[in-house]
Formats: sequence, C-alpha cells, structure tokens
Amino acid sequence: MPADPPAGVDWDRAAGDFRATRGAITGTEAWRAPVVAAVAGAPPGPVLDLGAGTGAWSGALAAWTGRPVMAVEPAAGMRAQLVAAAGPGSGSGPGPWVVAGRGGAVPLRPGSGGAAWLSTVIHHVGDLGACARDLRRVLAPGAPVLLRNAFLGRYDGIPVVRYFPGARRALDRFPAVEDVRAAFEAAGFAFAGLDRVDQPPGDLAAWRAGLPRQRVSDTSLVGLTDAEFAAGLAAVDAALAAGRTTEVVGLDLLAFC
Repeated sequence: MPADPPAGVDWDRAAGDFRATRGAITGTEAWRAPVVAAVAGAPPGPVLDLGAGTGAWSGALAAWTGRPVMAVEPAAGMRAQLVAAAGPGSGSGPGPWVVAGRGGAVPLRPGSGGAAWLSTVIHHVGDLGACARDLRRVLAPGAPVLLRNAFLGRYDGIPVVRYFPGARRALDRFPAVEDVRAAFEAAGFAFAGLDRVDQPPGDLAAWRAGLPRQRVSDTSLVGLTDAEFAAGLAAVDAALAAGRTTEVVGLDLLAFC
C-alpha cells in the first residue's frame, strides 16, 4: 500500500516563491513530443491540467495540442498567481480556464474531458483510487492520462537528491508506480506506458540562486533541517567551484488511456 503523502507545503503562502523558482520550468520542450503523440488521437474535449499550480504547463499544453486547457488547482494563492500571469481564458481565448478543484473533485461534466496532465502532482493525492475514479468519470473513453512525476525508488534522476540527501525522506513517501497502476487500472484505465524523460541540462548557478526560495515551495526540501539545507547549499557551491555548470533532470512519464 502507498504511504501517506509527504509533509505538505503551504501552497497559499508559498505561491510566489513557487512561481519564482519552479513556475518557469526549463526543459519543457522535452515533453512536447510525448504529449503531442498521446493527445493526437484523443477524443474531443479540453486538456485538464490537474494540480496546475501557477500554470507552468497550461500554456504549453494549449500550444502543443491546439485544445482548450482547464487549469484545476485547489490553492487560491496558486490560482491567483496563475491568473495574474496568464489571465483567465474562456476555452477559446489565450488563457486557460482557471478553476478550483483537486484530484477526486474535478469540476467537469462526465465524459467531457479529452485528456489529463498531472505534473508532480500524484504524490499530493491522498486517495489514489478516488483521484483515478473521478478522472474516469470526467474523461471521455480513450482519453489519455499523463503523469509526469518521480515515483518511489525511481527518483535518482532528480539533482536535489544528490545535493540534499535528506530529501529522500519526503521522496520515500511518494507512491510507487505499481500503486498508481493498481489504482488507475481498478478505475477502468489501461496502462499505456512508462518512459523516462531527461530534460535538457539546466543552469546550476541559476538553480543555486533560487534554492532559498525553493526550499519553502518544494515538497522534497521543506522538511529539511537548517543544517541539512546548509550542507546541501555547500555541496552545490563545491560543484560550481569544481566547474560543474549544468544538471539534467530526469522524471518518469506514466501514461494511461
């Protein structure tokens, strides 16, 4: 059975820090091809950006798929950041629909969604079965569900664990692929694939500069002690001093249909 979700971030208070450090994702283009391939034959309907945060993916999903995007986010602070940056859309305008909701409580008519995207979200879902069943309710038959995430035992592609070993405490509470598969298959979805996607190298110095703000808006860092966080910063500084300039982030893409 999956563990309880890791200790949470106060997303309302941390929304600005999240947007400043994690809201402009580098390496987005690495995900374009698998998203386009998955959605190409999907039934009509909007793409659900479930757990949209400050909207880092919503615009990309709209541009890649040519579909309206519904940005579903439970935290009012995160939704406010999203609206301020992109402006709310009508489904045919430039911005996404921005709505309050969460995994297990998506405000959409049954069978009307064309696809769902969950980026670094599934570990925040307390009841995987309820989330899967609600997605099965709101999505049309054959609609793909794409989960971009780290999973239990599969997170060594994330640089944070190399520099901040204490982050493993939170990551060890993430669900395993097998638990997510079981929940979604029980809800009526079919497993469609599991692939590792490596994003293009990101700038290590820029990441280092944002780490103090990222600490309060990152599930893997928020539980670190001050000593652990200071040791991690020192490790990043040592890597920079040794001439390391970039890091590759690798995450899994788990797909259902």
